[in-house]
Order: sequence, then structure tokens, then C-alpha cells
Amino acid sequence: MLKRLAILGLLCFGLVGGAWSQVPGGGSQQDKNAQEEQKTAQPPKPVVAIESQHGANNQEQASEKPAKYPWGELLAPANVPNWFLVVVGGVTGWFVYKTLRAIKKQADIMETQANDARESGAEATKIALATAQAAQKAADAAEISAKAAMGVAVPTLMISEFEFAARPDKTLEEILRHPPMTITVKNYGQSPAILKFVAVKYTCGKPPTEADFDPPSPFDVGTVVESAKTLTLPEIAICMWGMFSADEVQAIMAGEKYMTVYGTIWYGDVFGPAIHKLSFSKGLGGFSGEEGGIYWADTAIPDSAGYDPD
Repeated sequence: MLKRLAILGLLCFGLVGGAWSQVPGGGSQQDKNAQEEQKTAQPPKPVVAIESQHGANNQEQASEKPAKYPWGELLAPANVPNWFLVVVGGVTGWFVYKTLRAIKKQADIMETQANDARESGAEATKIALATAQAAQKAADAAEISAKAAMGVAVPTLMISEFEFAARPDKTLEEILRHPPMTITVKNYGQSPAILKFVAVKYTCGKPPTEADFDPPSPFDVGTVVESAKTLTLPEIAICMWGMFSADEVQAIMAGEKYMTVYGTIWYGDVFGPAIHKLSFSKGLGGFSGEEGGIYWADTAIPDSAGYDPD
């Protein structure tokens, strides 16, 4: 674009230069032709030369004066087209100058905008990166908090009460023969514990194996231990199906054998299909007092006590 405008400007100035060359320096062409015709038509008359000192001086002074340029001939009709070309060339040159300045100004503006865009893009990239890093840190912190909250919220069952059920009409020997138990659990989590199964085994010998456990008893659907609440397990679910013999009862009362109760409770939560287990082992520690008070102690839980129900 700039090259084309420059060529157009040179062409206009060339036309202006050509116009000035047509201005005559010694009169118009028509005056010259008229003078030549007069010279041809009228023969020259003899001129009587009178020599005088004064005339010689005038002639010398006339020859010393420089000839004046015929400025009036510039306004002759023959030069009107030339003046028109001069005006057109001047106007064209002015428009070329204005166009070049406008192009230069627009180029400067575009360069400034490009620089601003590059700087803005770099700054925006830095801001976006910093924002992404901050968001990632916030997400990591939220995940850690969620896991911590989940750990606290998951239901956690613990044995809160474990003892023989009160039987005023039965003797200690009768109670030990077929022990009726009261087992109460408490939920120390912050969400409900959904009870699934329970299995309990009574022994006065070696710890039971998996085959020694009775089949797990299912809880009724919807049996739930709310957060910070307790629930006493149904006696039918934890009863002893096989009674101790009279000899075993005498050995337990004499301290020769130790009665132990093993059990496992399976329960779920509201967060998903995960199943949790509470395994326990309570041993009859002894009798105290005249009324035959009994106390229990935690004992080692055998590995087989945590078996999964079918």
C-alpha cells in the first residue's frame, strides 16, 4: 500500500515539473509568429545612424539593464491546463501525506495493542496459574477435612454393658448352667449404625474356632443404633444353645475353669455398602461378696472370632 502511494506521488510531481517547462521565457508562441509575418511583409527601411556621444551612452545603459521575466505570460490561456495540473498535484500530494500519516498512526496503535495484549496475556496466565494452584490446595484441604469428618461420622459400636441378666428366682448354679446375658452396645460415631448380624459363643475351655460358633443371627430389618444412643441386643440372638454340664458349672464356681463369652456384631452405615465389625471377648473374672457378685474382664479375642457370616 505504501509503495503504491509513493509511486502515485512521484507521478503527480512529475506532471507538475512538466507543466512548468511549458511556460515561455521570451513571449508567447503566437507573438513570435506574428512578428515573423510582419518581418516578411514589410521590408526593412533604411535607418540613418546618427552618431552621438549621448546616444552611445544610452545604448550602453540599455544593454546593461537585465531583461525582465514575462510573469504576465504565466496567466495566458495556454498555461491554464498547467496550473490545473499543479493544483491537482498539490492536492494529491497532500492526500498522500495525510494517508501516510494515518497509516503510520494506525500501525503504532496496532503495535501498542499487540504489546498490551501480550502483557495482558502473560499476566492473565500468571493469575490463572495462581488461581488453579490455590483451587488445588483448597480441594486437597477439603478432601483431608472430608476424610477426617468421615472418620468421625462413621458409626463406631462399643460394648457399654455386659452382665448376667437378673434372675431373682434362680440360683447361681442355675444361671451358670444356662447363662442369660444382657449385652448392650453404644454408638460413639456421628451417624447411625445399621445392625446386620450377631454371633456369640460360650465356652469354659479353649477359645472357640470358627466351626465352634453358632450360625450368625440376623437382626430385623431397620434395626439401627443412632449416634450416641445405646441398644440392648435381643436375648434370643445371644442365648446359649448348648448348656454347660453340672461338672463344668462346679469347675467354674470353684475357679478351676473360666467361662468366656466371644462374639461379633456386623453393622453398616449410611455412606455406602461397607460393613463394620465389633468383636468382643469377656471372661468371668470371679465372684465377690456374700451375695455372689460377679465381675467380667476383657480377654484376648481369637482370630476366628472375627469370621464373616455366610
